Amino acid sequence: MKLLVTLLVLQCMLAVVFGARPSHLSAHNEMIKKQQEDGMFFDAAAPVQYFDQYVDHFVDRSARATFKQRFWVNDTMYQPGGPIFLLCGGEGPASALEVAGFFWINNIAERYNGAVVSVEHRFYGESQPFTRITTDKLALLSSAQALEDFAVFASEFPRKFPKFAGSEWVSVGGSYSGNLSAWLRMKYPHIFKAALSESAPVLALDNFTQYFMTTQATLGPTCSAVVKSIFDEAAKCYSTKGQSCTLPENLSPKMGWAQMSALDYSSFMSAMTGVVANTVQYDKDWATGLTVIDMCAQLEAAAAKGTTQLHTLFAELNEFMGPVDASYADDVAELKTHTPGDAGQSWTWQTCNDAFGYFQPSSALSSQLLPSGSITLTYYHQLCKDAFGIDVTNLAARIAETNIHYGARIIVSSNIAFLTNSEDPWHNLGVLEPLKYCQNCVVHQTQGHAHCASMYAPRSSDDAAIKETRALQLAMLDALFSH
Repeated sequence: MKLLVTLLVLQCMLAVVFGARPSHLSAHNEMIKKQQEDGMFFDAAAPVQYFDQYVDHFVDRSARATFKQRFWVNDTMYQPGGPIFLLCGGEGPASALEVAGFFWINNIAERYNGAVVSVEHRFYGESQPFTRITTDKLALLSSAQALEDFAVFASEFPRKFPKFAGSEWVSVGGSYSGNLSAWLRMKYPHIFKAALSESAPVLALDNFTQYFMTTQATLGPTCSAVVKSIFDEAAKCYSTKGQSCTLPENLSPKMGWAQMSALDYSSFMSAMTGVVANTVQYDKDWATGLTVIDMCAQLEAAAAKGTTQLHTLFAELNEFMGPVDASYADDVAELKTHTPGDAGQSWTWQTCNDAFGYFQPSSALSSQLLPSGSITLTYYHQLCKDAFGIDVTNLAARIAETNIHYGARIIVSSNIAFLTNSEDPWHNLGVLEPLKYCQNCVVHQTQGHAHCASMYAPRSSDDAAIKETRALQLAMLDALFSH
């Protein structure tokens, strides 16, 4: 079962495909692990620093313990009075790269003589309130606590660094941290003057079947038919208990098809979708080496040579993300093994307990990419219950309450850029229509691009669509800051 977390853009890059898939790390998490092992993540460009953050913002101040929250600062472009751009940490570890030119926000800061500060999200990376994690301690992992973290940090930052006194703040984020960025501006307008929010799924949703519908549309009819044939074969293997099955061993469960329960089947199919979902979600960005065009060309060529070649290639493509062998018991066991810094566990907890949902079951339509009933909503709900003891009988109601609390797509604010991308499955949960009650706000979708596309540093290959998206953000900020 692929870990679905997703990302602030470095979280967009390293975080997983967003949702609740706890095991078999996605391509992005595997890539980040390899980069960490190779020494890519270093702090030479911006030394790591630590802020004494409150463990619980909602208890009496006299009883508040603190923990060390990681952050990085790039003030090489800063001039007194320039704005500070706060990169909100998201569902994965943060890094010095975020303030060292990997993202476009560094170019924006230079334009306005500003600084960039990246703050890691609690319970991710090394920003751990506890050395030992238990389910009751996970209760302190929530979007509400995270918003308070960033607000307190911004308020206290000038005391730690007096030269920034008087500077105004702009929050920045992508994916889940895009939610946080927008919510910071909405909740703390006296602290954050503006917000940039890309690929933000502000609409919490229990039954997010649109995820794979967009994935299928992005693949196109020929490629999606090839991919669908693989998933349909897996469905046949399951329904016949392996009696009529052409999938090779490395695309089959070790427990055997005959022993699979319905929950095991959902876990297995979730794992099988990994390479396709990740390639579509992060198509053409800086984080992956595989594009939709490349993947589809390989799959279509293999399919023309027969099912054996096709299945062999698909298994090889998935290998980078870990084996597809999966069981429901393994998923639960992994989530119940409380390890500080485990992004999969932390994000799955948030989808369940923070009541975002974002669960991605297969559609009931037989024409869709995944066979009907292959990944069920029951599977996701049962994970929340068995891994964390969460009462799922009222989960749908709690998800509705999340939308009431944060407003979902009803935004009453100002100076926020809501950016989505047409190829990104998460655009379905973003702000897509003009906002009646949001002054000097931008709502724009970049055509032909995927998750967090405009947040990466500019490249010579950037097309007109990306350039237009960046120009709209600058126009909003130009109305607020001199340059």
